[in-house]
Amino acid sequence: MLRSSSDVFLFKFPSSDTVFNLVFFTFQQMNFDSISSELLRSYSPIQNKNRPYDPSSLLRLFFILNLFNLEYDFYKSKRIDSVLPRNYLYLCGFSDQFPCYTTYFYFKQRFDFPVLFQYLNLFLVLFLNSIISSFKDEINDSDGLVIAADSKPIAAYGNVPLGPIHSYNKTLNGKFGFKVFWLAVVYPFYFPFYFSFDKASAHDNPMLLNSFKYLKLLDVKTSNIFFTADKGFDSLETFYKLISAGFIPFIKTKKFHLKDHFYLQNVNIFCKVSNKKLLSEGNDYSKHRHKFFCHNRTALCPKNCSGIFWMKYTPELSLFRLSFQTNPSFKQFYNFRPRIETLNSSLTRWFNLKNVIYFPSIGAYDRFKLKLISKTISHYTFESNVSFLKRLKGETHDRKRICLNPKFAFQRS
Repeated sequence: MLRSSSDVFLFKFPSSDTVFNLVFFTFQQMNFDSISSELLRSYSPIQNKNRPYDPSSLLRLFFILNLFNLEYDFYKSKRIDSVLPRNYLYLCGFSDQFPCYTTYFYFKQRFDFPVLFQYLNLFLVLFLNSIISSFKDEINDSDGLVIAADSKPIAAYGNVPLGPIHSYNKTLNGKFGFKVFWLAVVYPFYFPFYFSFDKASAHDNPMLLNSFKYLKLLDVKTSNIFFTADKGFDSLETFYKLISAGFIPFIKTKKFHLKDHFYLQNVNIFCKVSNKKLLSEGNDYSKHRHKFFCHNRTALCPKNCSGIFWMKYTPELSLFRLSFQTNPSFKQFYNFRPRIETLNSSLTRWFNLKNVIYFPSIGAYDRFKLKLISKTISHYTFESNVSFLKRLKGETHDRKRICLNPKFAFQRS
């Protein structure tokens, strides 16, 4: 018998507290009976005199404390009812008994950080769904949402961050740094809803592809959702996955590296010397490239030309990606992308990343990750002038707006 419940106790709804209503809607989308059963596997089957709390109750408390960035306040006060209003504790499934900080601390210690981390990402995505459904009229008045992707490599000596570095600097003094990757809504409000961490030399695109199991959960039917990112995220797989998930991608494409005496016309590659089309010679699947061969070489051809040309993608597939960049609306949507870099400057300012921060252990490193996520979420939920609470209530306004052409259309496949 557990001291709390996987159910939600609700005495007054809807509340005048908008965030409370959104948290309730989010919890309604999660199957806490299943989550509780899964988490209980980490508990000892041996009975003791103290009955444990339902792990899903403590997990919901974990979500709310990090949404409000109140974990440190809980640590100082030791009493959760002095940190959170009781109606939030009832949402967690607590009734007459509330956990102390020690119980909460050992709950987090029981699980590896990646386990709690994946549940936190799930909560944030579903919380964004609640925002979309609760404010669908306001979002539709703005012609949709714009989501952007970005990452921030941070130099480190072991577990010591030394400041921002460029991604091409893979190591510093032979030591790897780490990279923070996130997805965030940047119009008509700011809201970061997905985070992941990897070594500083990790490529951006694989980190984005790993996020699709969460992106697929977003409600794309309520309004248009546009996705923008720089050319570091350009790949065919990314385009196909975004479109199949219902997003409209506006990603900067990488340049073609055609030799000087070749040119691209329509869907074919031509030689400038002979003006003849190169013929396809098949694919090299191991290197994801396509082979073209020129059968019309003349004495005027460059001496270093072998008549063989390798292209990373076939022209048809490359032009498929380019079709988005040539769309008249591309520049308008891509201009929203730099907004996500606001998070970069915020992280540097909040955590003083230009100076040394020492992590004495991996556990301290994990706590830093959680603090980074919690501070970012709470700032762009409650404090910032670009938060959804202020923007969608009309307290602040975005000077930049989406201006869709009446003929704008996008066919989702």
